[in-house]
Amino acid sequence: MKTSQKIFKVLNPILIVIVLGIAYLAIAYYSMLNYAFKEHPTVAFTPGAEFFYSRQADANSEPQTPPFRYVVLGDSTSVGQGAKVQADNYSSQYAQLVLLKKYPAIKIYNLAVSGAKTKDVLSKQVQAAIALEPNLIMLSIGANDVTGLTGAEEFQRNYTMILQQLTRTNAKIVLLNIPAFSTSPLLWEPYRSAAHYQAGKFNQIIEAIAATEPSIRVVDIYRGTEPDFRRFPKLNFSQDHFHPSSAGYAVWTRVIAQTLN
Repeated sequence: MKTSQKIFKVLNPILIVIVLGIAYLAIAYYSMLNYAFKEHPTVAFTPGAEFFYSRQADANSEPQTPPFRYVVLGDSTSVGQGAKVQADNYSSQYAQLVLLKKYPAIKIYNLAVSGAKTKDVLSKQVQAAIALEPNLIMLSIGANDVTGLTGAEEFQRNYTMILQQLTRTNAKIVLLNIPAFSTSPLLWEPYRSAAHYQAGKFNQIIEAIAATEPSIRVVDIYRGTEPDFRRFPKLNFSQDHFHPSSAGYAVWTRVIAQTLN
């Protein structure tokens, strides 16, 4: 009897800590979801958007030469979620800032879908991209694999298969790695640290896969945007405190331009 009482005295505080820990994690999780999706939701842009940019005075007129075909793949960051208007996404900003200096006309096909993981890009976006015969492909994927607890082996397998198919095209391929979750005001601990760690791990996988294809360029969004987002979170994050704002996508665009040029 005395032995069982001693065991109970030892276990009782441990059980209390475990229960409180589980309760905290649950409260944190649902508080984050409620803030981002109910209290401060961002505009849900329609997938499959197309944008046309031209140096001509009338941007709507037909170009004299076929436009440069620019295909964007990935998740909500490629869609532009969090921006005031979808044309503030990084792909449109990059087209206007950089590509129009080199090409008289640009046609962007944005095939990205909010919430997409690597498995979704592989099954639903890759073949559509190949069919468009693009000159440039930009891919930003992996954040939802982090938050959705995709295993490292599955992530590596999916990402490898995506690139195996995309490299069969004649397009220049640019990969944007996963941004730093540590800067997000939305995430509570320990979710923030866990997501930040996993993003870093997945980014190492992206680097290793890309290294097998010398023609592929990797833009380090993780390190390149972190200082600005950490220093000016109110400016660079949208109202959901998770996705970039229009200003935040301008930071992404600057990092992309600096890397590629």
